[in-house]
Amino acid sequence: MLLRAVEVNRQQLVQLTNLVNSLVAGNIRPVEQLPDNITLPLTTVEQVDELEERLSRDSAFVNVLENHLGLIGGTDVKETTRRILTAGLAPEVQRKFVLMGSQTKRKFDELKLKKVICNAVRRNALTKKATDAEIRAEVKTFLQTAGDRNGGRVERANKKKAASGN
Repeated sequence: MLLRAVEVNRQQLVQLTNLVNSLVAGNIRPVEQLPDNITLPLTTVEQVDELEERLSRDSAFVNVLENHLGLIGGTDVKETTRRILTAGLAPEVQRKFVLMGSQTKRKFDELKLKKVICNAVRRNALTKKATDAEIRAEVKTFLQTAGDRNGGRVERANKKKAASGN
């Protein structure tokens, strides 16, 4: 555990050193802002559908979105993936998706947004070697547990308690 923390700190120091060197050399591009008509997190499934449509027709926008989400950062694949998903999808939208789909939820695995998220995770220097399988596993867990976040677990417990008459 301690060695992992030291390694993460070392990687962050290397990343910061490279950033400072790039700043001094003038190699840093300005951060690309999202277009005004795109606001994250997405709060409805309709907004997800609109984003999907735009991703399918505008490759420059794909790159802008990957860069934007890639700046969110994190220290490992799990944290980076979760931070990006939280920034991109509001809790009520998270609850509408599962990785492979079901009778009541939509299939996240087929979205172009999934590829954008994978590429955004890899924009982080600490997670640039992350595989699709690693990222996909974190997306799967994140979506499976979406109902527990933001009071969902407590709400279910209260409903169960009320149903049992206690």
